[in-house]
Amino acid sequence: MTETMAPHLDGLSRTGNNSRPYRKGTPMQMRRWHGEQLGIWLLVLTMVGWGFLPLPTSGQTSSRAKAIFTELHHELESTETKLRTHPYVAAVQRGDIPRDKLHHIVAEEYHIVSSDLRSIGQLLSRFGHTASGPFFAGAYQGEQAALAALKKLAATLGMSESALQDYEPMAGAHAYTAYMAWLAHYGEDAQVAAAFAVNFPAWGANCGKLSAALQDQYGLRAEDVAFFSNFAKPIPGFQDAAAAIVDAGLARGVSERDIKRAVRLLQDYELMFWDALYAASR
Repeated sequence: MTETMAPHLDGLSRTGNNSRPYRKGTPMQMRRWHGEQLGIWLLVLTMVGWGFLPLPTSGQTSSRAKAIFTELHHELESTETKLRTHPYVAAVQRGDIPRDKLHHIVAEEYHIVSSDLRSIGQLLSRFGHTASGPFFAGAYQGEQAALAALKKLAATLGMSESALQDYEPMAGAHAYTAYMAWLAHYGEDAQVAAAFAVNFPAWGANCGKLSAALQDQYGLRAEDVAFFSNFAKPIPGFQDAAAAIVDAGLARGVSERDIKRAVRLLQDYELMFWDALYAASR
């Protein structure tokens, strides 16, 4: 469930916003911000230079992977609709979730992101030497940035890191990251890439709603909710990059059945995440 800036690759794992407005600040702040942008551009150029992350172009060749993504969006339409219209998100938008109950989503995400960092590290150890390597390297950087943003949100809500560590995750909310760990150890890169490609749009849509609601209903500042707002928009070229991994997987014998199964399970586990949050927050 995976920090973004313009142009942002920090959130390749459940990732977000690819644009950031011009900002003013002290010379030190501006140097830091421009340094971040340079790092992002270097990652973009590296991935493009390696021929793995294509910049969007017109008239790209047909891809079986993209057809599979389309089929999955159709097959999983009911689940995706439940995700995009989930009552937990709607309750936050109305301001109905008590402020002291917001700690559930923050603490659950802390444990999820911490686990996903290890999972993506495992994927890098397995596939870092292949064409999938840059994809997972970007995902790893995204999880690191997301964790930093999450700690800031927690501090704003009065939660220390020790409180986050002491929080006991709910089984339903933790199922997503547990399955992500299974995929990291036993799945194929094509399964993970497909799951990210199909899952991220609904996740990003919910993050955008939560970012706005936390500011409008709970008085948080834009910088406090960067964990959510940076997931709100897709990364240019991300779907193409994921499709390239899936097509390569299909070519070497990874079955469509296993790819679709991974996507379906991860999507269902994310729905369990929102359901668990809603049950605990009312």
